[in-house]
Amino acid sequence: MTRDRTRRDIRPPARFSYADLVYTALIAAQDLKTFEPDSYVDVMVSEHREKWLEAMKDEMKSLAINKTWILVEKPKTQKLVECISLYKIKEGLFDQDPPRVKSRLVAKGYTQRKGIDFTEIFSLVVKFKTIRVILALAACLNLELEN
Repeated sequence: MTRDRTRRDIRPPARFSYADLVYTALIAAQDLKTFEPDSYVDVMVSEHREKWLEAMKDEMKSLAINKTWILVEKPKTQKLVECISLYKIKEGLFDQDPPRVKSRLVAKGYTQRKGIDFTEIFSLVVKFKTIRVILALAACLNLELEN
């Protein structure tokens, strides 16, 4: 029976050691030193203003190159969707890559109301399984073309 069994020795997991705690404390201290702006106003008063502005220019250039949108006249009955820039510091690989500042332009889609500001929703979603099927078909076609 269960009550007659000898109790085994339970130890805490070995994956958490003193070194892990020190590493976590150092990462937390580093996070306190890094400053990620919350708004454009914070960017303008930041001591690294030039880096953040360059990141914003790179984001706008990327959107233009990828033809993310087409500039059209605003319909009189429609409300414009506002945008906001999000700012993040991307950590590099130890000594190989220095930390990079990144900016991302995001639409405030929550400002619209369904049926009033828009009538349909489109969200492009690709499943990993679909990508695998397409790659497998491409590989088969490539083999047939070689033979």
